[in-house]
Amino acid sequence: MNKEIGIGILDIYNNDAFKQCYSSIPDEYKESIIVVSNKKQKNSKANKNYDVQVSFATLRNYLISQLRIKGYKYIFLLNSNVKIKNSDVFNKTIDKAKLFGTWFMTGPSDEGLTKIEDDDKGISLNLTPSLNTDFIFMYSGIFKNFKFFEERYYNTYDFDVIDYITRLRDAKIYPPKHYNPTIDIDDIETQITDVQKINFKSFNDLRENSDKTLDLTLAYFYYKHKYIPTQNEPKGISEKELLNFMQSLQESYGDKI
Repeated sequence: MNKEIGIGILDIYNNDAFKQCYSSIPDEYKESIIVVSNKKQKNSKANKNYDVQVSFATLRNYLISQLRIKGYKYIFLLNSNVKIKNSDVFNKTIDKAKLFGTWFMTGPSDEGLTKIEDDDKGISLNLTPSLNTDFIFMYSGIFKNFKFFEERYYNTYDFDVIDYITRLRDAKIYPPKHYNPTIDIDDIETQITDVQKINFKSFNDLRENSDKTLDLTLAYFYYKHKYIPTQNEPKGISEKELLNFMQSLQESYGDKI
């Protein structure tokens, strides 16, 4: 399976973070790594160095396109503040996707956790309302049908990822509102204290120090989805409804690829 796995790194933090991220990936996957950077100081390991003003969606799309060109079946996108703790996290994530039919998964969180167990195979899946985009897994078939991330969103509050997930939800191949299938929290370590994303503004910055670019981001998201994250999001579903949906998802898309 290793030859089917492609790994993309978004070099969007400081240089030390990137070095730790890159070195934490097991040697068996090193030839499968594509790196894209948006820092003023060029990264010698980067396959592509963009200007700092480029959107994160553009960086993700570059990685996806290059990994697809190389023919990888399973794609992992890691922000450079991620350190791999479990060397089997890639195969483990694919096993979860195959079993539960969750072909797009995000990074770990223990917030509002709902866990689904498959006792026969000894595999569990975590679902949480929290969205951690430091780690993204997607099957190549997802890209084939849903294409790229939307590059018109400015780098704040993961609008491009929320938009992509919403499209998956509308197609009923991703858990309903407020739940995201995630990897296990012990599989990676995320550095959050000493590194800052390059060219990133928080949602509070967007509201309090809005400029024309950010206004357009909000307006475009509202135009497409008729709500603004954290302000007037659609009502979520109950845990019972979630479990019923996950059973249907597993029956439709699990164990078939």
